[in-house]
Amino acid sequence: MKNSLYHKIVKKFRRKKKQKKVKAGEVLTRIGLGAFLVAFVGYLLIFGDGGYLPRKELNKRIEELNEKVARFEKENSSLKEEVSTLIKYDPFTLEAEARKLGLIRPGEKIIRFKEM
Repeated sequence: MKNSLYHKIVKKFRRKKKQKKVKAGEVLTRIGLGAFLVAFVGYLLIFGDGGYLPRKELNKRIEELNEKVARFEKENSSLKEEVSTLIKYDPFTLEAEARKLGLIRPGEKIIRFKEM
């Protein structure tokens, strides 16, 4: 039974495969290619779109714009407070400032004369 079909198949698969000898040039080529790929991926992670440096610059720009928005909101609330104070205590000054800006009351018309 030692020569049965089963034993022949098992013997065939148990044979050790011959290992190929790898040349030094192939090893260096593989190492070089691997190093290049690692460097390329690193470059993309740092400098590429969505990389570390562009994101850092965008975050800085967002922070600057948020500070600018906060400054404008503070100035806007200050101006609103000034307008409400003028309406309450000094309507004539408020109207004079509105006229300087070219604002009119409802129902009024602006007449402009040509200068000669």
